[in-house]
Amino acid sequence: MCEVEDLSHSVKMIHGNGREHFTYSGATADVDGEELPRFDWVGRTKFAE
Repeated sequence: MCEVEDLSHSVKMIHGNGREHFTYSGATADVDGEELPRFDWVGRTKFAE
């Protein structure tokens, strides 16, 4: 899980040799009885070598 202060900012998470990028979809999802903002995957970037 990841905390964000502003839903208008994209979220970048390190995964393998790059970053996965997510943006807020405008929807929520029920996670263990709690409504949380849903982020959709929008792309991946690789680290420069």
